[in-house]
Amino acid sequence: MRNSLSALAQPAERVEHVVVHADRADALVLGLYVTAPSLQDAERTARALVLRALRSRPPLLDAEIVSCGVPLVAPFYDLLLSDAAGGRHVPLQDQDRSER
Repeated sequence: MRNSLSALAQPAERVEHVVVHADRADALVLGLYVTAPSLQDAERTARALVLRALRSRPPLLDAEIVSCGVPLVAPFYDLLLSDAAGGRHVPLQDQDRSER
């Protein structure tokens, strides 16, 4: 299934990785890593690829999209907020710029 979805992606869509998980006997969770200039562009590309798969891949012909979204990857964002010395790259929301 993963290879089938990857094969549907056009080079310009920049789909880097596809993963498929069985959530239940009757549900799949598709994970797509898409390189895009914005979150909205990445979501649009992912949705277009999945809709193409629903129209063209026999195991998915009767399937439907139940939800579509991007999970928050908290450890990644925590890493962006601090450096190895414990300082912050991003000021607190109400922090005065002179305090940096």
